[in-house]
Amino acid sequence: MEQDPSIWELLVTFLFVGITAVVTMSLIVFPIIGVGIWTVSRVRRRRSGGK
Repeated sequence: MEQDPSIWELLVTFLFVGITAVVTMSLIVFPIIGVGIWTVSRVRRRRSGGK
């Protein structure tokens, strides 16, 4: 029969999952949002005729 994980194993696991989520957000999601904002500003600028 397996032993239950200790509190330290659980904390390290949650810490690892949290770090993985932050890295994923910073490498994938934030650049996509930035490109979307940049594209919208370019389209609006082009439609208004300004530079």
